Amino acid sequence: MNQEQWIRVDPGAMNRRHHHKVDDGVEVVWSTSPYDIPEAMRSSYDREKRRLTIEFRYMSEESTRREQHGPYLSLGVGKNSGRIYTIEIDMHAVLDEWVKLSIKAISERAKQRSEFHRSNYEVTKRLLREHAPELSAAMAAG
Repeated sequence: MNQEQWIRVDPGAMNRRHHHKVDDGVEVVWSTSPYDIPEAMRSSYDREKRRLTIEFRYMSEESTRREQHGPYLSLGVGKNSGRIYTIEIDMHAVLDEWVKLSIKAISERAKQRSEFHRSNYEVTKRLLREHAPELSAAMAAG
């Protein structure tokens, strides 16, 4: 399996302020916790299994559980935080659709969380979109 170098993430560029008005007209403003923004990410490709793995590294670690999202994609999710630590994609069938399938799985996962906890999923989706070419390079190198 080919291991790519970690791609550093600028947490300041990823953290946006979020606004929400509650029923009584009070505006709630929040930002994503720095613990929920990846510090770095990388991808690796197992040519024999044709499996692309994307990893996210955070300020702190925790144990994860695997969630299957359809037949070709699984997420490694933090047991306590719900952060996405890994995305594993079976490339036998998905080829160039891996970004789209990953974002769909993350969006489905985000629907299960409260609005105040969804911002870290938006960060993860944005990182996938912005770094797709770099993450895909693991397949060519693997």
